[in-house]
Amino acid sequence: MIEGFTWQSLEDTNSYFVQYIALPRVNKIDSNRKNKEVIDFVEAQHVMKYELTNTEEYFLLHLLTDSNSFEQGDCGTFWLEGGFVFYKNEQLAGYIDLGCGYSQWLFHPENKLTRTGNLNEHGFWKIQALLDNINKRKSEQP
Repeated sequence: MIEGFTWQSLEDTNSYFVQYIALPRVNKIDSNRKNKEVIDFVEAQHVMKYELTNTEEYFLLHLLTDSNSFEQGDCGTFWLEGGFVFYKNEQLAGYIDLGCGYSQWLFHPENKLTRTGNLNEHGFWKIQALLDNINKRKSEQP
């Protein structure tokens, strides 16, 4: 059972473990991704997995709770590119599928603040900054 998100402050993120999963870029239709969700790749060896820091989790919290970062609409056919998986007390709390150039988000459970889960330009710059920070931190590790 997915309990959902209850973050309200930076301290709340201490009880969560958030993992970002990046699927490899492909230039053609990959049948392994058809009708899949990011949760299907948690155990996969061929994907990159990153644990978010508390600061990155809090940054993500602000993005998830800011309805000004989302707009109505979708990209058409959803194409999974990665996502975030949330755990609380070692139990699955929820996950977000990212697709369509990271502009469309599918929430499990639903996040009513995001309208249809389509990022607008404001939201896209926020996620780009977060992912840039994750990638920079990982590239600096030995």
